[in-house]
Formats: sequence, structure tokens, C-alpha cells
Amino acid sequence: MKKTPDYSESLLVHFRRVESLKEAALDYPSISLNKRQLCDLELLLNRAFYPLRGYLNQADYHAVLKEMRLADGTLRHLTKRNPGLFR
Repeated sequence: MKKTPDYSESLLVHFRRVESLKEAALDYPSISLNKRQLCDLELLLNRAFYPLRGYLNQADYHAVLKEMRLADGTLRHLTKRNPGLFR
């Protein structure tokens, strides 16, 4: 049995999947992002929020607020972009 590659490690799409994803996306609902959300998405894509690979889940969110680390213990870097985390 052929194993399906795991593409979940990155927000960037492998070039071999681009066309199939574009076709599938035609049936997806559209969403509108505000300026802050667009900026956050751009920072996720260019790895400015590394080690994050997506938005925080609830466990990571609470761990960052409490200890400035992700739930798995990975240090959450400090940036000017997320000043709310410094409180």
C-alpha cells in the first residue's frame, strides 16, 4: 500500500499539489480577513512566527499566556508583533 505523504508540516504547498488544491478550493467557502489577520497569515507563511506552523490551539494559547512556551515546552519567541503576550 502506498503511503500518502504528510503535508501538514508546512503552510506552504508542495508544487506537485498546487493544481489539485486550486481545483478543490473552488468548492470551498470564501472568507474575508481583516488587516491584522492578513498580517498574521503573512508572518506565518514567511516563518516570522517560527516555531509556529499555524494558529495556536487552546492548549498552546494558555501555555503561552502562562509560561511563554508552547504546550510541548517549546520556547515561544518574543516579537513586537504580539505585545499582548507580554502582560
